[in-house]
Amino acid sequence: RLINGFGTGILNAIVPVWATETAEHTSRGQFVAIEFTLNIFGVAVAYWIEYGCSFYQNGESAFVWRFPIAFQIVPLLFLFCIVWIFPESPRWLCKVGREDESRYVLERLREDGVQSTGKAEAEF
Repeated sequence: RLINGFGTGILNAIVPVWATETAEHTSRGQFVAIEFTLNIFGVAVAYWIEYGCSFYQNGESAFVWRFPIAFQIVPLLFLFCIVWIFPESPRWLCKVGREDESRYVLERLREDGVQSTGKAEAEF
């Protein structure tokens, strides 16, 4: 539980900031609201799974605590596989002196691909 709680705390600190940095200014609030809604949904699912497992063999089996932890691994494996295609944070790239990469990421996120609208450069 300690490791899971620590990981959840890190995700709750990082994901909203990253989402606001990579989203358009008109949809930032929606992204953060969706993230927190999904987080609350995940907590509710975890509580119901623990509640359901507590009835297995009168709660005296190792399954009662092992299954809820193991159940969390499936979404984590999915996240681990797709996180490598997420763009880096433009703000972090600037902070560590990688301004060209930051501009590139902003252009990929803000421009429509056909013609430059100047949104990326204005935000930079």
